[in-house]
Amino acid sequence: MPWEYLEEEAIADIGIKVTSTELNTLFEDSVLSICNLMTDLKTFNADLEKTENFEDKSVEMLLYQVLEEVVYLKDAELFFVKSNKVRVSPDNDHFIATVTFVGGRFDPSIHEIGNDIKAITLHDFYVKNTKDGFEAHFIIDI
Repeated sequence: MPWEYLEEEAIADIGIKVTSTELNTLFEDSVLSICNLMTDLKTFNADLEKTENFEDKSVEMLLYQVLEEVVYLKDAELFFVKSNKVRVSPDNDHFIATVTFVGGRFDPSIHEIGNDIKAITLHDFYVKNTKDGFEAHFIIDI
């Protein structure tokens, strides 16, 4: 998998490091890394789709917004993301991400909850260029 869970980062938190050769894929894999912690995605139909636009001056905060939206969708709408498509583009002095989330509504009679992610923290949050592409690191509060 293009991500690894860093279990010894902190108590009641999970650290995640995601690597990719492309920025769009880094965002997509970052989203999937937290979605796979929340439930068994194989049990979900992909019958709902939401497209959202995000913008920020930094790639880090753009990724943060996208990840926080996944947590918000889970909490506010019981919408669990099964897959996603991301397009990140620079626009003058900031970046824009168009994200299409695909998934389904949580039904406790069918689905099991995994880790209930409360938030994405900013502690040690980064996105950086590497010799092989990109790397993101973030810690989730469970």
